[in-house]
Amino acid sequence: MKNSHYSKPNPKYFEEILKINNLKPDEVVLFGNSQEEDIQPATSIGIKCYLVGDKMQNALSYKDMLKTIKSL
Repeated sequence: MKNSHYSKPNPKYFEEILKINNLKPDEVVLFGNSQEEDIQPATSIGIKCYLVGDKMQNALSYKDMLKTIKSL
């Protein structure tokens, strides 16, 4: 974040991270704990996303997140 010109939830925050790491949106997966701060802006630029949180509706549990990572 110290090196970023943008901050969440601006999609340019995620675009800049991809550019710095020479990655395309279809080459990464984001696991986020906020629909507004993580999932919506990252999805808007084509990043595959999973909402994670043990006590959130429609979210993966942290245990299921690990299973998902292993399956990728």
